[in-house]
Amino acid sequence: MQTLRLVGSAHLALLVLLSACGDSSSGGGGSGGSSDGGDGQGANADGGNGATTNDGGNGASTSDGGNGSGGGLSECNDPGLNVPIGACDLYLQNCPVATDTCDVGDADPKNSAFEPTTVCVTQNGLKAIGESCNSSPDCAAHLTCVGNTCTPFCCPGDATSCGSGDCSVEVQLLDQDEQPTGYTFMACSFAASCDLFTPDSCPPDENCYLQTGPITACYTGDDLADGAPCMYLNDCQDSAICIGGEEDAVCRFLCQADAAPGTEPGLGGCPDGQLCDTNSFDSGIAGVGFCHP
Repeated sequence: MQTLRLVGSAHLALLVLLSACGDSSSGGGGSGGSSDGGDGQGANADGGNGATTNDGGNGASTSDGGNGSGGGLSECNDPGLNVPIGACDLYLQNCPVATDTCDVGDADPKNSAFEPTTVCVTQNGLKAIGESCNSSPDCAAHLTCVGNTCTPFCCPGDATSCGSGDCSVEVQLLDQDEQPTGYTFMACSFAASCDLFTPDSCPPDENCYLQTGPITACYTGDDLADGAPCMYLNDCQDSAICIGGEEDAVCRFLCQADAAPGTEPGLGGCPDGQLCDTNSFDSGIAGVGFCHP
């Protein structure tokens, strides 16, 4: 599974885990592009390495599809989505006040250790699902700002609430030391698609990444060099991937098996001394593999 880097500067931070086939073992990645997920209090989180900051605050899907959100949701019983239920259910959006948002919060804000739970918060933003945002308060009730886009919570295998997006962003909450807590929830992805090996396929401050084969998406990246250790999908350069095990993942260029000799890395070719391997890596795109010595 590929992960997208998301680091918070406040009490709560999170990772965005993209439901992706990223490597022959388990690729590191780095969030969803970027995004913020929300602690109900507006914790700051950058949207990926070098991305602009945006609050990770209130947001979720609505059970009635109102206030700019997607369609209604039934209860989500996926065992991997395990934020402890407190005042409300993230997926049912069942706060006593219908216009309040059920969001992830801290069970004891006075305690230095982050203890995730669900809380009801008031949110009156004007941005609807799929619209750009700088922080969750920009979004309508029942939505959160993830990847600079207002999105509801969603349930794996059911993109009903996502509108034109898909339920492919797994948000993993981090503690105050930026270590995974083991608590996760799902949000929708609205990242723009792009063409691998095509210069300027994404905005100037973003790179084209293979998200979930054969789906590609534009995210802000950190541009680590080929062969550099990585943890997150968007640690690497344009048209590259973070591939390997959790302890030994490195950045490698994606490539085209039929690229003409001399094609530059990042445009479909491989660095000198490397070959294009399409056998030990399933990109989901015919003829596309990754380079390695």
